[in-house]
Amino acid sequence: MKIQIRKAQKQDLPAVCRLSQEWAEQKITYGYSVTDTPEMASYTLWIAEADGTIIGYLGGNAYDSHRMKSILPEGTSCFEIEELYVKAGMRNHGTGRLLYDTVTAELAQRGISCVTLIAANQNSRQLLNFYQKAGMSTFSTRLFQKLNAPTGRLYLQPPSVEELCYRQKWMADPATMQYNCGYDLAFDGYDRQTGCIAFPQAKWQQWHDDWIGQEPKRFYAYLVRRQDNAFLGAVNLHQSAKGNWYEMGVVIDAKYRGRGYAGEALALLLQEAFVHNHAQTVHNSFEPEKRAALIIHLKAGFRITEFRDGILSLELTREDYQKHHMEEFL
Repeated sequence: MKIQIRKAQKQDLPAVCRLSQEWAEQKITYGYSVTDTPEMASYTLWIAEADGTIIGYLGGNAYDSHRMKSILPEGTSCFEIEELYVKAGMRNHGTGRLLYDTVTAELAQRGISCVTLIAANQNSRQLLNFYQKAGMSTFSTRLFQKLNAPTGRLYLQPPSVEELCYRQKWMADPATMQYNCGYDLAFDGYDRQTGCIAFPQAKWQQWHDDWIGQEPKRFYAYLVRRQDNAFLGAVNLHQSAKGNWYEMGVVIDAKYRGRGYAGEALALLLQEAFVHNHAQTVHNSFEPEKRAALIIHLKAGFRITEFRDGILSLELTREDYQKHHMEEFL
């Protein structure tokens, strides 16, 4: 098959625009849309033809360089390649390179000193390989990364020392700490009747040093509502001294309970445990009367492992978590 490269004629434009349509439909170039006939006609245009059929094209415009002094003297005669395309099924046979070499040779004869282009092919390595082999150099690169913008109502934020005033406040609130009353706990400042725990300011700095920035040994963060950045409670993880698992805790400020925040908080904490801290198992325990807590744990994938002395023990393994959240590990 003999490939001929020639300047496009007016009668070639419909076939070239059909190639542009094919290009757009393939979605191989970010932001590319079909070039209509008037715009295509505005290009200095060459076509690649095989047995009378147009199989590729290169189009662009001449210009004088401006504000490109890092690579070219001001006013250098340049040609911007706007489009270079070879029909699907006809690629990898040298047609694109033949187009490029033929056109650049002709441009050089016309006194053009430099060829430039801006490209957005989704296969950037293939694109760079093609043009660099043809002799082009890179002088500007624009990269991007799509971020997984969170969509939930909450996010986790480790507190500063000054923000521990909120922890002091809810730990002194009997309504919030009711879940903690009636136990024989050895915490300094623990009130067995109310479940509250004194947290004087004098202890804040040491507590902060022990808990914040200590991953993967332990993790602590406030639950923050995205809408208004209000603190709604806290979550924590710590490696157990008894084995290869993490103990966990979720506390929702009493005035924010009953709004579905606990389930979202647990999901965020488990993501922290398994994705960021590479936990093998997360464990929790509480009384079976806490039906709401049991429901959200079971929904998250926990299974009951033991019931002893009126306390349920539950655990979630890394394997079980991955079954339902594989995309977080990719």
